[in-house]
Amino acid sequence: LECESPRVAATANVSAAGDLAVTALPYNDSNDTANYGDPFEGTPGANCGAGSENYLSGNDVIYKYTAANTELVDILMSNLSGYYAGVFVYESCGDLGVHCVAGAVAGPSDDDFGIEDFQMTAGQDYFIVVSSWLTSTVGYTLDIIPFSCASLASPVADPLQDFVAGDTLADLEVDTTKNSATLAWYSDPQGNNPIADTTTLVDGINYYVAQVFNGCESALTPITVDEIDCTSS
Repeated sequence: LECESPRVAATANVSAAGDLAVTALPYNDSNDTANYGDPFEGTPGANCGAGSENYLSGNDVIYKYTAANTELVDILMSNLSGYYAGVFVYESCGDLGVHCVAGAVAGPSDDDFGIEDFQMTAGQDYFIVVSSWLTSTVGYTLDIIPFSCASLASPVADPLQDFVAGDTLADLEVDTTKNSATLAWYSDPQGNNPIADTTTLVDGINYYVAQVFNGCESALTPITVDEIDCTSS
């Protein structure tokens, strides 16, 4: 085993936790921690998104990936068969239970969860650990998906929005789907005529907005604005 522990489970028909090789992305695996042993215990470590809870207490599955590219990836967990699943990313075996570079936990839920927009560096080893707390084993599907421009969604906005005289594009309510994304505004549906977000809104006009993330720009979301007449009784 590359990531060995002083305590390796010796349960019949269950292998000790070892590295499952991830050779290329995107990667998909449907599995169950019941198929593996429980060589690790306690908390997953600092920066793991689990607080002080013992999310390494369940059986452990370890995936090893040597990054082929410097890129953002999503590490997603779905189809959970129980509560309190966790997924944690380490850069070395010695970091297991000590310090994560990313992590996420399901908590008291079997809803989908995961780590989004994790930055991988070409040539770096990553150890992705699936385990659980308060339940000894959990079934799951793991997806490791590299970011692509084609997957970048349009920003979310109501198609018809009210405004008062003097408002600008920056006053419209628009939500990005990526935390660090920015907005780009256009006066035409083809995205040929960029305009500043300080542009004063004009009644009945259509405006178009994209989100920009990681060097990519999404499709446009159209917004039609309707001026509220504040002088009417």
